Amino acid sequence: MADQAVKSGITEILPLVSAADKPFGSGMAGWEMTVRIVQLNTAELGINQDAMETMPVENWAGFILQKRVDQRRRQI
Repeated sequence: MADQAVKSGITEILPLVSAADKPFGSGMAGWEMTVRIVQLNTAELGINQDAMETMPVENWAGFILQKRVDQRRRQI
């Protein structure tokens, strides 16, 4: 969801819209950190470009997503 929000340019409004559908006080905890991680490039995610190029292209998106998830888990 964060990746699509960044691509669509709605990272600022999405938490507000989400909060409107939830009880008072609940929101998208950690949203800012998640958006920052989605915006990291492969080098910033610690991905070795040479190693990545040895895997099939169709696996790249899933591999990058897993690195983002790992990075987010380290931030919790």
